[in-house]
Amino acid sequence: NVMLVCPACKQRTRVAARFLADGSKVRYCKKCDANIGQISRAKTQSRIVNA
Repeated sequence: NVMLVCPACKQRTRVAARFLADGSKVRYCKKCDANIGQISRAKTQSRIVNA
């Protein structure tokens, strides 16, 4: 296994994912809470239609 080195705090860290306000999904450092990189682009909101 390999640990990622955060570019902001320069420490080995675990990585988590979260959604930003625009809907894009990014990876972030669990130690310093800095964004590391984008996982996926923002998705459009689809309407849910009850059948």
